Amino acid sequence: MTKKSKKKDKIVKDRELNFPMSSFTLRESEANSTIDDEPEKGVIYSAGYMIYQVSLRWQRHLRIALESTGLTYPQFIVLSSIHFNEETETELTQQSIASITAMDKMMISQMLEALEKKKYISRTQGKSDSRSKAVKITKAGTDWIETYAHTVLASDQEFFDRLGKKSEIFMKSLSKLYKQANKIDTDTTPVAN
Repeated sequence: MTKKSKKKDKIVKDRELNFPMSSFTLRESEANSTIDDEPEKGVIYSAGYMIYQVSLRWQRHLRIALESTGLTYPQFIVLSSIHFNEETETELTQQSIASITAMDKMMISQMLEALEKKKYISRTQGKSDSRSKAVKITKAGTDWIETYAHTVLASDQEFFDRLGKKSEIFMKSLSKLYKQANKIDTDTTPVAN
């Protein structure tokens, strides 16, 4: 072992690692914990980093569940939103779908194009605004929802059921964080450089 690697090992073992301009911290005592709810060895523990990592694993889990269906999870969200909001909305448009799903308008445009190619939706000239297109789910789209929505939702639940009794608390916390983050997004405007 070289002097440099010994020195690096000593730093990791002897003190808290602080990364500039972040909330990342890792303590040796935390890293060696054996309790299930504690960090794994070498995990940088910050709420944002952990949400990011869990999100990656959740996305992988859903990607596997959706593999045979021909849709991605975002496409499923858009198709489901069209299906479940078609009755309540006077006319679904790209803009209204973006608002319902809280997704970027450009991203919605690409997904609508893909869903239209699969014949799960149709787009026609809007009645209220000739520049917009009205979006409707087709029979094939409704059939897809009736066939696969349960599989997707069951896979989602299976992933989060790993929390056991803490699952409800987790969902309430996520919901609260989501609402607060939306409030921050709508209350602030970007600062120009």
